[in-house]
Amino acid sequence: MILTAVNATMDNGLEELARAKEKVNQCLAAYKRECQRLIEEIGTGSRSDAEKRFDLLFDITGRLSKAWFVLDINIGTDLQTVVREFERLHEPHTRDYWFKRFQAGERWPT
Repeated sequence: MILTAVNATMDNGLEELARAKEKVNQCLAAYKRECQRLIEEIGTGSRSDAEKRFDLLFDITGRLSKAWFVLDINIGTDLQTVVREFERLHEPHTRDYWFKRFQAGERWPT
């Protein structure tokens, strides 16, 4: 009788996990596209316009960090690069550095 309840709980948990995993993977793909778009816009826009885009990148980086480091979710190498490179986007000199790089044509994740 107890095993029946455990089996049902396990089956329900696995179904929920599968649905959550699919949603997370969809979000990761959307974050990658959004990072690419924001970086492109930073590379072609003004420095003042870049600020709100850097804020968005920093927010995305925080969410990806939680997925990767706290929940041990494989976010993929491209998004790992985003996390590593943008973890200090709250600092003005880091934003200046990346603004210059993106204005010079650097683009990623690919």
